[in-house]
Amino acid sequence: RDASGVLWLYQGTGNPAAPFKSRVRVGGGWNTYNTLA
Repeated sequence: RDASGVLWLYQGTGNPAAPFKSRVRVGGGWNTYNTLA
């Protein structure tokens, strides 16, 4: 999550040269949480 409380997903690609796809916005309001399990 970023400083404004937006949670982002960084999906893996399985490629060591480019390990992550472009980030995808999951949603806002996550600044109220301090732990994700």
